[in-house]
Amino acid sequence: MSRPRGQSGARRGVAVIVSGTLVAQLLVLAAYPILTRVFTAAEFGAYALVYAVANLFFPLAALRVDALVPLPRSEDEAIDLVGFGLRAAAGVGLLGTAVVLLVQAWLFGGGEGSWRWLWAAVPLTALVAAFQVVNAWAIRRGRFGAIARRSVLQAAVMVSIQVAAGLGGAVAGGLLAGLSVAFVVSIVALVVGSGLPREVLTLRRGDLHGRAGAAASLSLAGVLNGAGLQAPVLLVSAFFGLGAAGQFALAQQAIAVPAALVGQAVSQVFLSRLSAHVRETGESGRTIFLAATRPLLLLAVPAGLAALLLAPAVFPIVFGDAWRVSGEMVAALSVSLAAQLVGAPLSQTLIVAGAARTQLAWDASRVVAVVASLVLADLAGASATGAVWCYSLVNAASYVVGWVLAYRASSRTG
Repeated sequence: MSRPRGQSGARRGVAVIVSGTLVAQLLVLAAYPILTRVFTAAEFGAYALVYAVANLFFPLAALRVDALVPLPRSEDEAIDLVGFGLRAAAGVGLLGTAVVLLVQAWLFGGGEGSWRWLWAAVPLTALVAAFQVVNAWAIRRGRFGAIARRSVLQAAVMVSIQVAAGLGGAVAGGLLAGLSVAFVVSIVALVVGSGLPREVLTLRRGDLHGRAGAAASLSLAGVLNGAGLQAPVLLVSAFFGLGAAGQFALAQQAIAVPAALVGQAVSQVFLSRLSAHVRETGESGRTIFLAATRPLLLLAVPAGLAALLLAPAVFPIVFGDAWRVSGEMVAALSVSLAAQLVGAPLSQTLIVAGAARTQLAWDASRVVAVVASLVLADLAGASATGAVWCYSLVNAASYVVGWVLAYRASSRTG
């Protein structure tokens, strides 16, 4: 009887997070036809560049403590991990911002284009790290309702500020301001909604409890994983300019809708259920792994086909003719999207199985493959869209390999 109840709880968790994420993504999509008409592709490119840097380095800010929080049997140990992660993120944010501002002023003066806002990557990195740590606590506690409400609130705050800034004549800074304030609000909402003990915020409490080695490995793996995800934005910007990076950023935002609805929701519930199963029974998690794979496959194929066939025609109508290239890039990303919808949520299995080295090796190989695909495409004289096709095919192959590794690791979770 325990298995059906577990499956029912998982379904409810997925349903709650999916509903919140759906509303959040609809809010973001509703704002984009406005944002794409008040911000230029280059301004989107600068915004995407800064956010890519933040997502690349946030694992270092808190040593990927967020990946460790759901694992300990002891609540006190988990709380200590949360406290450590929050203080580490705060320290990196305060010290790092000061250092980067000084260096940027010395090397570039006021800076132009993307350089003007590059300093913002450091506090944004700290905010992303703190958010991930608090969100991990909510996952551990099974507070899926709080996670869903946070998704809606974060989207509403972000797009409200961004639209207001755009209509007021702001440039990329308006996009970054909306994103940053939204993360602050989300962190506060999760602290309240997840029941995080106040002592974590008021006392000097925080200890890795002998998990420093795992934290270091996961941090490096997190940076490599981020490099695999963010390298396309950075390289498209370097090879084809901020305008092309802006087009690619909008394409990624469109792809993020199904990825968030399916991948993020399933991964959080899957991690919570698999971790609890291992803690409480000590048995293999392969049955849970395969049960999660089947519905992901059924969703991935139609999502990929929709992106391939519909995006090139729909994008100029919805976002304006200036964003036609984004629709073509979404079609190129369709293969990567389908593979990501299956592989990304289940990659959490490697963490639960304690296979940090396997995770590190996979992340490292994916970075090399992704970077190589874009560099070779540029050397071959491919267009920005052609380079995205190359990236998409290579990225899809890497997720297939990741699924195989996670499947093998699922038998060792016990």
